[in-house]
Amino acid sequence: MNGKIAVVGTSLASMAGKLIETNAVQMASAWDPALAGKAMNKLALMIKNGETPTDGMDLGIKGYEKLTLKGKVFYGSAWIDITKDNLKEFNF
Repeated sequence: MNGKIAVVGTSLASMAGKLIETNAVQMASAWDPALAGKAMNKLALMIKNGETPTDGMDLGIKGYEKLTLKGKVFYGSAWIDITKDNLKEFNF
């Protein structure tokens, strides 16, 4: 069905590469686990130090410059969209 349907979804970056190269998948979204870990560690350290993280705050980490707070969960915007055009940037 290559070329007849578009397959797009969330994936591990290491798994998406070969599927994108063969056109079995047109795009995969993922997150850099190192950056996500840095963001979570920074939030944990803030709380440990008695600080209160807030909606809209900037953690100084790419993709986490303006956090959104929903309930007790913080969201960033650090996702990456991997396509055939930028596949080489991710060093599979």
